[in-house]
Amino acid sequence: MAFEIKDPPEFTTDVEQWTRETDADGAQMALVIEKLLNNEVFLKALIERLDGNALKVGEKGSSGGVASLGTDGRLEQRVDYANIDDVPDPTWGNITDKPSGYPPSSHTHAKSEVGLSKVDNTADSDKRVAYAASAGDADTVDGKNASAFAAASHSHDDRYYTETEVDNKLSGKSDTGHTHSAATQSAQGLMSAADKKKLDGVAASANNYTHPSSHSASMINQDTSHRFVTDTEKNTWNGKAAGNHSHSGMLTTSDLVDNCTSTATNKAPTAKQAKLLMDKYNQLNSDKVAKSENPLYFRGTITGNLNRLDISPGYYVIGASGTISNGVVGTTDSYCLFIQFGDSYKTQMIIDGSGTHTRSYIGSPVTWTAWTWAASSGYASINTTYVTKVSTTEVRWFKMGNVVLVNLYDINLKAGYSTDNVAVIATGFPRAATSCVSAFPASDGSQFRTMLDGSTLKPWFNGTSKAVSINGSFMYISI
Repeated sequence: MAFEIKDPPEFTTDVEQWTRETDADGAQMALVIEKLLNNEVFLKALIERLDGNALKVGEKGSSGGVASLGTDGRLEQRVDYANIDDVPDPTWGNITDKPSGYPPSSHTHAKSEVGLSKVDNTADSDKRVAYAASAGDADTVDGKNASAFAAASHSHDDRYYTETEVDNKLSGKSDTGHTHSAATQSAQGLMSAADKKKLDGVAASANNYTHPSSHSASMINQDTSHRFVTDTEKNTWNGKAAGNHSHSGMLTTSDLVDNCTSTATNKAPTAKQAKLLMDKYNQLNSDKVAKSENPLYFRGTITGNLNRLDISPGYYVIGASGTISNGVVGTTDSYCLFIQFGDSYKTQMIIDGSGTHTRSYIGSPVTWTAWTWAASSGYASINTTYVTKVSTTEVRWFKMGNVVLVNLYDINLKAGYSTDNVAVIATGFPRAATSCVSAFPASDGSQFRTMLDGSTLKPWFNGTSKAVSINGSFMYISI
């Protein structure tokens, strides 16, 4: 089946666009190709037609040719003077849109034709005075008619003064620019501005006041020097004894004793001694209440295993050797002093001939630490900003001479603070003579090192910053 070519050729823009998503259809595709083929035939015929009518270069700007544009983009104006004689002269018949007729050069117009129908052509010199009255209601003098003015011949009655009379009357009057003096207590005058201001400040009926003959008591303001006395108060005072009265059968100062050693049966203690007795009584009661947690409360002799959590706080006596177990290793553990503290770490202390020995029930898992000997000991302050402090976390030191032993328990360092000079683990150690660096096994299997700088414990460089947990001990020399 052949394509249909239109005659004459036709051009169309209604051509369907085919894409990858268009369903394949041969007949529909043929219609698209047929429209494109007709557009091609139309354009070819248009080009041939334009080629046949193409202008020649010599025809531009010539007679019978086409006009050309100048350098300014406008049509060039050219006059062929050789053919100007061929232009016909203008005649009356060649003029279009002309009037059908014209007035002669000499002619006149009526007043109504030029808008002057109400104009009187009489000369002003020929007009009579009476003309104004006959002209109607013409307001010619300040909008007033002639009847509003006096007649040419008229007179004035006695309501008017002559010039002499006016001068005589004004001669006794003050000038327009005269002034007046302010009134004083001895001379009349005008009120001054200050007096007027004072007068305005006075309330209406300000001097219309009569002082009452009596006042109610509620109107009086009392102070420390002026008070009312009620009948009840007067009766109370009247019922009191006189200032110079006396008593019979009463104690005198000779009947009092100001000490707690007197054995007299007819003496009473002074208030001072009574207070001392009461203070001592309160102190004894307080000691009695607190003795259950008082490590200085003597509880007798202790025997048996010391690895117990039920030992009451207080101090005990250890008897003969072999009466206790888990005591201080290397000592006789006999005839010495044992102290059980009431702190959360169940701290124990044994004092024998070799010195002071301590241990605590701490750690993770919780267990009894080894007995340590120290001339002095203490706890460091943990910096919770960088250390995760739990109930088992502890940094404790023991000082023996200039040698200091530090025990670390469950120091959980937060991630991001395991490099030098970034974090502070703890403070409050006996000041070190020189900086001390110690290594510990960390919870992740790596080696963690700390540095004691003065009295401050810091992390020393540990590589990648991370969270670790450390336990262990180190020693250093103090100042």
